[in-house]
Amino acid sequence: MDVASTMSSIMQQTAGASQTKGADKAKQTQDAKKADYGKTVGNPQLSEKAAEYYKELKSKYGDMEFVLVSKDEIANAKQNAAKYASKDKMVVLVDEEKIERMATDESYRKKYEGIIEMSKSQLGQMASKMSGVDGIKGFGMQVNDNGTASFFAVTQKNNETMVKKLSEKRAAKKAEAKKAEKKAEKKAAEEKIKEKRAEKAAEEKDVEGTGDAKKGVKRPKGKEAEGLPDDYANNDDYEVISASSVEELFKRLEDRQFALRSDSIMTEQETYVGGSIDFRL
Repeated sequence: MDVASTMSSIMQQTAGASQTKGADKAKQTQDAKKADYGKTVGNPQLSEKAAEYYKELKSKYGDMEFVLVSKDEIANAKQNAAKYASKDKMVVLVDEEKIERMATDESYRKKYEGIIEMSKSQLGQMASKMSGVDGIKGFGMQVNDNGTASFFAVTQKNNETMVKKLSEKRAAKKAEAKKAEKKAEKKAAEEKIKEKRAEKAAEEKDVEGTGDAKKGVKRPKGKEAEGLPDDYANNDDYEVISASSVEELFKRLEDRQFALRSDSIMTEQETYVGGSIDFRL
């Protein structure tokens, strides 16, 4: 091979290596940007400018949990967001197309940041009101296409079943405790009889000069009722309650709590139907 051919081959190899290196670097940059998205639903892709703006947006609202949604997953976003809901941060679902436009259109950006700000305030107030309510995992909002937001709460699923189940276990626990108490009283009475017999036998042996000492009999205690298993904490099945406004969401949650309380009271009443009532003080 002549010198010219050799030089040409070297240049081609160098160019190829450079292209490969450049492609690898571009892929690494893309992967790094994707990693900066944080939590996602689907496979969203942002331009460099949009990715930078999204980073700034998340920093501005650091007390909220942003979830970036790909355009083909918008309809399913809320159900997926149940995985990210928590008591500490409200979830914000926003799709890639809105972030792209917010990054380049100032008026559009102000409009939707205003929606996020207002939703944050409203949801924060509602979260405070519902802070003592069991079964609520967290709250969130979804940025819509028509300049509005929809709201949701992630709640424990099948709470009605849970209430009935726990009420039944409470009733069973009380019945078991009562049974154990009666058993302990009966055994204590039997032990008392044994004690008296032992005392009498010891006195008779002492009279006969045996000198045997009377032995005390320890009275056994009734078995303590065991605590209820934490079915509520072990249940990881959640559902999403949605509404077009915070007021509507609050009303739905109130209705849910009323239904749960009603179920609980009815179950407790049904448990004691036909039971005896003890009027002793």
